Amino acid sequence: MKWGFFSYGLIAPKIHESLKLIETEEVVAVASRSNHHELTQMFKNEITVYDNYESLCADPSIEIIYISSTHNFHYEHTMMCLRAGKHVICEKPLSLNPTQTKEMIQLAQSSDLFLMEALWMAYLPAVAECKKRIDAGEIGEIKMITANFSFDGIFDESHRCLNPQLAGGGIYDVGVYPLAFANMMIGDIPDAVQSMAQLTDQAVDVVASMQVQYPSGAIAQLFCGVQLESEHQAIIYGTEGRIIFPRFWKGESFTIVKHDDEQQVELPYTSTGYYHELLHACQQISKGHLESGVFGWSDSINQALIVDQILTQIKYGK
Repeated sequence: MKWGFFSYGLIAPKIHESLKLIETEEVVAVASRSNHHELTQMFKNEITVYDNYESLCADPSIEIIYISSTHNFHYEHTMMCLRAGKHVICEKPLSLNPTQTKEMIQLAQSSDLFLMEALWMAYLPAVAECKKRIDAGEIGEIKMITANFSFDGIFDESHRCLNPQLAGGGIYDVGVYPLAFANMMIGDIPDAVQSMAQLTDQAVDVVASMQVQYPSGAIAQLFCGVQLESEHQAIIYGTEGRIIFPRFWKGESFTIVKHDDEQQVELPYTSTGYYHELLHACQQISKGHLESGVFGWSDSINQALIVDQILTQIKYGK
């Protein structure tokens, strides 16, 4: 397939690098309003560089578009691409609320187009193997998960992570990772959520904690942030052992601990790590599927519903 990119900042070059390893795929165009001139110089005559998104959508050669614009534009940009008849992979979060997410999915379905939320963690070999071991009962019944993803960013208030107009905050940016990880490993969605956060004067969450409970009784204690450095670690506690997963959101190894026995499992990712989600998407499209078989439409809706509940609790106390 021939690919286009909406925005070409930090993430897109990593996606581009991994796409080069899939022989059937080719990036033919990018669109950027902010760094159009720099990209024109960088790519020269290799690929087309548009200074607006409308022209990229109108390009008849493009079959699929990767959206890596800021969170606040995901809904608008995805709908624009779908209406233009393009398959879409959109960076997480797919949208800012469940209503938008459902509308995006409905349009993709009615247009017979592929739509996927790009939660790359879900496709990493080590994460898939961890899930496989848990489902096989290797550490018994899961009772508790702890996971954190917080980094200490040096930002001013105009930065996307702190700017409310750009849907800033730790929950949208990195909180979706521990939440999705816990849901994946338990294989369910929580039926109880309690959240707290430290907010800026503009009501942007810079540190947030989330405690969720699942129908099985299992509990997950999660936290995230954009102004506090954490271990970036997940631990899954079962009745017969535990799994320690460092840097789980981009993990390449984990340790299974049973009493005094420890087993190290190492499964490095390919290229920049985005290769695995991209390959999965290409395979799904080639089979005629409209959604991911790993993190599909129902997962995106459920994630949006939980995030919406968390944000309502921390901002409005409800």
